[in-house]
Amino acid sequence: MGDLEEAVKRKYLLVDSWDAIHQHSLIVGFSLLILIIYTIFLWFICSMTPSLHTSLLLLGSQIGLGLPATRAYYDFGLSARSMLKFHDFGALGSPNSTEDLSISIGDLSLVFERMNMQIAKYDRGVLDDLNDIAWFIIIVWSMISSFLFLEQLGPFSVCPFGALVLVVVCIASYYTGFRTVRGDSFEEDFSHLEFYVNTHIRNIDAELPLANGMIIIQLVRKRRKYAIVDILVEYRLQNKMILEYHLGFSSAHKERFILEAPYDLIECFYEKMKEMAVVKQADWIIEQITTQSGKILRLVNQRKTLDISEKNTFIIGPSVVNKSALQASSIMRNIAAILQQEG
Repeated sequence: MGDLEEAVKRKYLLVDSWDAIHQHSLIVGFSLLILIIYTIFLWFICSMTPSLHTSLLLLGSQIGLGLPATRAYYDFGLSARSMLKFHDFGALGSPNSTEDLSISIGDLSLVFERMNMQIAKYDRGVLDDLNDIAWFIIIVWSMISSFLFLEQLGPFSVCPFGALVLVVVCIASYYTGFRTVRGDSFEEDFSHLEFYVNTHIRNIDAELPLANGMIIIQLVRKRRKYAIVDILVEYRLQNKMILEYHLGFSSAHKERFILEAPYDLIECFYEKMKEMAVVKQADWIIEQITTQSGKILRLVNQRKTLDISEKNTFIIGPSVVNKSALQASSIMRNIAAILQQEG
């Protein structure tokens, strides 16, 4: 079972909302400015002698400004919505340290289910007609306030309150735009990502059915949530050999195989793996890396096949995903044959 219990109760940082939050802050500041300036403008109108002319001026100014303003705020909300994207920790550079959670391959779907539940909050939509309701409120308030101003009803002027009404309605329109889902939702996009990951891992694992591979989710903590750095499958083989397949989840990493083996076997494996077709064709490169524990071999895909920050790398047709997964499994098959022959 490994760390399954820990993996399913973690709060994951799946959506990057920093740009949207910055947009929210700008909207709040802009709204406060509108509130001040528009209050002064309405106060100036209300200081005039009540007449049909000034009443129509008040009515026209509130409707003339209110309707396009609410529409603009709705568009601002749509713009802020488009700033949401899957969180890519690689954009911030390589982490100093990561935390690894190990789970069995069959339990990966449970972790994805947990992630899907957390991502669903970004797809909670609103009623489609809220923008029409905002316009209705602006028009009704404009008519009521203009009538009260003309007839001088009430102990005090209600005209300046129009600025507060406008700002509140505009903020509501902004929220409506921000919650409007156009195109595929995050849940739908995430299902594509899940299919991509599952297909590759399933094909890789089929090449070593008796090796009892474990999935390792590499995480880094950001405040109270955990960002995914990479997802890999690890196989602990005989003769103290460890073979890993990394999906290259974030933009900082590429798809790769890593082999850790005794020093006396590394050179032999290196020479054999250099003869693999994908290496000769320069699609993949083989490297010897010296670490504190010794030398390792790293076979790296030259192309960036999966990037969480680029939807077009995983929102692709099933045939394209299967083709990529079959190539990875073919490489795994070749590596397994080399290990069996030389190890």
